[in-house]
Amino acid sequence: MKMKKILIIGCPGGGKSSFARELHKRTSLPLCHLDMLFWNADKTTVTREILCERVREVLSGDEWIIDGNYSATLPMRLEACDTVFFLDMPSEICLRGVEQRRGKLRPDMPWIETEEDPEFTEYIKGFRETKRDMLLELIRSYPNRKLTIFQSHKEVDDYLTRLDIRNELFAMHDEKYRRFSSSLIPTRSPEDFIGVRIPLLRKYAKQLVRDGRASAFIAEVCHEYIDEDHLHAFILEQIPDFDTCLCEIERFLPQIDNWSTCDSLRPKALAKDKCAFLKKIREWLASPHEYTVRFAIEALMVYFLGDDFEPNIHDLVAEVKREEYYVKMMIAWYFATALAKHWEETLPYVSAANLGEWVFAKTVQKACESYRITAEQKQYLKSVKDKVIITERLVLDVIADRSESDLTAIFRHDKVKATYMLPDLDDESAHALFERIRDLSHKSDRYVRGIYLDGRLIGLINDTEIDGKIIEMGYALHPEHHSRGYMSEAFSAMIDYLFSRGFDEVTAGAFEENAASIRVMQKCGMVRLEKTDEIDYRGKTHKCIYFSIKSNKS
Repeated sequence: MKMKKILIIGCPGGGKSSFARELHKRTSLPLCHLDMLFWNADKTTVTREILCERVREVLSGDEWIIDGNYSATLPMRLEACDTVFFLDMPSEICLRGVEQRRGKLRPDMPWIETEEDPEFTEYIKGFRETKRDMLLELIRSYPNRKLTIFQSHKEVDDYLTRLDIRNELFAMHDEKYRRFSSSLIPTRSPEDFIGVRIPLLRKYAKQLVRDGRASAFIAEVCHEYIDEDHLHAFILEQIPDFDTCLCEIERFLPQIDNWSTCDSLRPKALAKDKCAFLKKIREWLASPHEYTVRFAIEALMVYFLGDDFEPNIHDLVAEVKREEYYVKMMIAWYFATALAKHWEETLPYVSAANLGEWVFAKTVQKACESYRITAEQKQYLKSVKDKVIITERLVLDVIADRSESDLTAIFRHDKVKATYMLPDLDDESAHALFERIRDLSHKSDRYVRGIYLDGRLIGLINDTEIDGKIIEMGYALHPEHHSRGYMSEAFSAMIDYLFSRGFDEVTAGAFEENAASIRVMQKCGMVRLEKTDEIDYRGKTHKCIYFSIKSNKS
């Protein structure tokens, strides 16, 4: 919201009128001093009715700055304004201000104060105790009014400096670029763009640092225009000290509301103490604020994928489970960049089960658009993407390294071992079996998939025999997920996938006593075959029966 109707309120002597004049110079908004409406040149005053009439006439305008308290007209002014400046100066400053203006002709008063008014002095001394809280409470009772409180003349000067900087930004604006840049950032209104090109903003940031105005600008972290947000980010990039830079970034991050400003912030000073920086990044990753999380992930990408890269950094990003679009896009960007820099270490993380299907697809897309990824690597990524099967509740995907403990738990469960034909597994043999199944899941001519629920492996589907266009499948599900329809949902999707890959018939077998597995096959539309086998397993002979389903094309 751009300010057009402004009130300036505060204790007499605090600098309201001086601030109002400076504000008028920078905004060109019409200026009204209430003292000029209330007082006559002979030190007499108008009636309350006349004052209210005069104030209403000013308020009828589309734009104005009104300086003064006058409680009789304050409610109507608060009703009409969009912005309030409250000069909350200490009493001694206000008393000094009154003393300094005594005997001087002022543009905000039709007569000259020549001597001290004891009653007026006492009013100033008691203003903070008797008037301040009441005024602020009244102001805050009007919603959607932007309230700015100044508690020192330095804060006033800093604000005016920021207005000067804003006017200088407008002098650099490019209307064509303004329209273009506003179209790229849908989270902000087109009115929030001045239209200053990024190279000019970077150059201007350096100029502000040199001429000493940068500190006044970044004293405020909440800006009206996105160009000011970018300028703030570029000034922070000039800070050489790690602690100071980190402190300023932490002040600024909660105000960021768009991807462009977020991605503009890459101070070199942060690389000076990566240990402390990483600790802060961990905090930011847990933030409820979308762009703080995005910045944290980008920081890991920019500062931690270099020569000192450690693979466990990937875990920090993979563990971020957020639904905001700009967070998910940054996760995809991170892993696509990591693939280009550290292919072998990154590849195990790149799966739909690990990242979620949307982020996984975007990661592959971005990686395939990169010139740093080889043609062979791109082809492999596309083949991995083609392996992903997504159902209403599940993701069927290649086996991720992080799933070793889950798959081992399935294989070691007594109910699974009773029907899935597995040996007893010690740690070494369990690890070897996991590696074999994981590797098979990545092969283009094999059909092995982990069944993932909310990113966790709960089961397995695998081919057991391929004979031309006929494929036999097996499956296992952790018993804690039985009786919820997961296996039928997963196997039905796998059957459709196999038919789409050119198979004419899918078969599966189960021990005759395994009623649950038989129900799964029947729910998937499979019919029993005449074929049976006698299988010796764990000291007992089992009768294995088989089911089949054929493609509509066969």
